[in-house]
Amino acid sequence: MECTSVESPKPRKKKAPQSSTVPDTGAVVSEMVSSSTRTSDVSPHNDSSDTYSNNLRASSDSPEAQHECLGLQRQHHCRYIGPTCGIKPSIIGLMNGNQEPILGNGTVRGFNATDMFLIIPDEGTPDYEIETKDLDEIEAIVSPHGASLIDLFFRVIHGSYPILHKPLYLFRSGYCYQNFSPPLLASIYLLALRYWSYDAELVDFAKPNAVELEHLARKTVLNDFQRPKLSTIAAGLFILQYSNTGSAELTAQLISVGFGLGLHADASNWNIQSWEIGLRKRLGWALYMQDAWSALGSGRPRLISTTNWDVQPLTHDDFSEDFMDENEREGSSEVEKGKLLFSYMISLTEILAEILESMYTMQVERELKAAGSHGVELMLQKAKPLQIKLKEWLISLPPSLSIAGMQGLKLSSAASLRLDYLATEVTIHRRILMAAAQGTTDSRLWEVLQSAASARFTSAIEFVQSLKPQQLMSFWYTASKTNLDLIGAFGIILCATTKSPDDRACFIEKLKAYRWALKVNHLAGAQFMKPALASLEAYMKVLAASKPGYMQQKENNNEASQVEGTAPGDTSQSMSHAATHEGTISPYIASSDDPFFGIRFSPDLFEGLQTLL
Repeated sequence: MECTSVESPKPRKKKAPQSSTVPDTGAVVSEMVSSSTRTSDVSPHNDSSDTYSNNLRASSDSPEAQHECLGLQRQHHCRYIGPTCGIKPSIIGLMNGNQEPILGNGTVRGFNATDMFLIIPDEGTPDYEIETKDLDEIEAIVSPHGASLIDLFFRVIHGSYPILHKPLYLFRSGYCYQNFSPPLLASIYLLALRYWSYDAELVDFAKPNAVELEHLARKTVLNDFQRPKLSTIAAGLFILQYSNTGSAELTAQLISVGFGLGLHADASNWNIQSWEIGLRKRLGWALYMQDAWSALGSGRPRLISTTNWDVQPLTHDDFSEDFMDENEREGSSEVEKGKLLFSYMISLTEILAEILESMYTMQVERELKAAGSHGVELMLQKAKPLQIKLKEWLISLPPSLSIAGMQGLKLSSAASLRLDYLATEVTIHRRILMAAAQGTTDSRLWEVLQSAASARFTSAIEFVQSLKPQQLMSFWYTASKTNLDLIGAFGIILCATTKSPDDRACFIEKLKAYRWALKVNHLAGAQFMKPALASLEAYMKVLAASKPGYMQQKENNNEASQVEGTAPGDTSQSMSHAATHEGTISPYIASSDDPFFGIRFSPDLFEGLQTLL
């Protein structure tokens, strides 16, 4: 295919705010995260985007710029030299023209006193020669709409998931699509296809084949692992945002590749360009988030160890865009809000990682068994400081990230953040309930625990019921799919472990209300809710099998209520024992992704549930 310019339309610029009452996003972020050091003299964040693009165009292909750019060189890739590799430049011997040690077909380059990389040519790696062919195939699928899809990606997705350096990407795309790695190009097109109808020009054309595009994205990202760059990590993460297929396996591969690129190390004072320092930090934290939420959804251990994680917190200067890059077209995301959203998602993930480490490891399982009848007390002790951190996190949220903080013609991804918060709460409560169900628990304590858990389940249902179109149609983090499923499984656990028939009936009504909300939102276009709806349908069939007559009666009552115009399952109903205890300990997941793992079931439900055990 002939390579022509695919430069995307420049976004309309937003005027700088005149009023001093406009919130200082940078100040809000700085309160949440600590500052990091910069070694570069010029930061792209302080220039206008046009000036910076001109500087980039003038220097990006120069030998000096290529030398300073570590993770995105066009014809070379790098490999981080860990502390056990035993390679010391002082004893290597041979040097190249830059006074760098030569090792095989690569050179060793140091970026500070301790951090070194092996720089290796791409040529000669497996399938390197077919990259151009792959790029042509990818472009052929979307042609002639490549430029529009790139524009759509930056309008809707990039603001909330900023793991690309936008000026460099747009600079390279202005020349030719063949300037990119195949998986990055394919994954960007793939994510943008979800928002095809948001573009007034695209909506009149047939939508490209997403199945073929995903196949090429997955195939080429595996090829890219042979010569990994920062774009390889971004492409893999974009694929995971699109689909959960093989999520745990691809996540594990990306983490391994990320270690090889040094994304776990502190790059704050490396001798590289300022924009790459910020990009490395954003990519590193995106990988950290993927690891934790994937572990939550799959029931597998986290792969990133806190003791080997030295990436510093993000600051305002770590992002490549500011309010001047805001796109005012309807159906766009907000740049400044997106930076806050990404930063708060990171801090929430850090709490989740601590929950998984404190409450869901094999060591904790042994401690729980050793505690015997005191297992609940053990879990409550572990949960209390985590719940306090979670509450402080919620209090610290700025008004712009509230569910109500939406602009009229803008998309809002703040709802995705709130869902992840609710899932984190459920994670804590689930673990406590499971500990209580496995041991002998005082009846009064059980009522308190169940009441607190029920309040969280009700909050989650009401949240899903309250979602508006501009929230449903925005970008949602990939964890949203599994978190919706996790909430449904939590409702099943509440129903399965309660000792009261009245409470069980109330929980069944709540489950039906949740199912109805998922169904309505899915039919309204929220495709990411489909997997959770399917899982909940399966769980509900198990409950129906355990008490067929009772469940049928409830279904008949719901049909009658729908005729009268009422949605099934009124969540305002209270349980016989349930008063809301806002201060009670909150919690989660077991050692398995099976929602029924480790639960002592009520006898009359066991027969129907045992088919899933």
